[in-house]
Amino acid sequence: MAKRQYLSKRQNLKQSLNQHVKIAIVCEGKRTEPEYFKSYIANHFKSPFYTQVISNDNHKTSLSQLYLKACSAKKQYPNAAIFMVFDEDGKLKNNKEKILLNKILSCCNFRGIISRDKINCIFSNPQFEFWAMLHFEYTTAPQDKKSVEKAAEMRFPGYLPNDAKELDYEILLKTENSEYTALQNAEKLRAYHKSINNDAYLSCPTTNIDELIKYMYKTLNPRP
Repeated sequence: MAKRQYLSKRQNLKQSLNQHVKIAIVCEGKRTEPEYFKSYIANHFKSPFYTQVISNDNHKTSLSQLYLKACSAKKQYPNAAIFMVFDEDGKLKNNKEKILLNKILSCCNFRGIISRDKINCIFSNPQFEFWAMLHFEYTTAPQDKKSVEKAAEMRFPGYLPNDAKELDYEILLKTENSEYTALQNAEKLRAYHKSINNDAYLSCPTTNIDELIKYMYKTLNPRP
């Protein structure tokens, strides 16, 4: 009986804490994206318990499974804005995957102001590591998985394309104005695609991670 009461109190406490979560980030990746966001949040904001970063434990998770995971997070954290972070990773090159991608994007919030009612899609083409590269330079040149991973390997000594894809956040912290540079570059890149009648949010290269970062600053308490 005492054990049952303890478990009930623990469950109620967990539900109460879940009510206070303001941002939940569901990542397609197992390590690269979750580790980046955890480091970013810990370095820039007070009270990290207002955010939840959810990693992907299964490398073979499909986009539809990732979406269901984001829907589950929406139920678990009813007062939070939910973000689903994923890469192009061939999705636009395979007709079946492209149809699925467009179907999920139509169910979510994409290309606009962040919503608390719908799941927000944070999409990088070709992949998440491109966001890290925008901290150092601006480019409109076509990118692929191999070129982005090679650039990441040069910038981050601990990054191993075939093993531990670790983006050492300390390197970004030590690079002067790197965050401002990345925010400006991501926005500038979307403007470039729009100017040549490309889809600003899906074309290669592009990312809207900057929109998530800006939302964090609007929603969370920054460190001094």
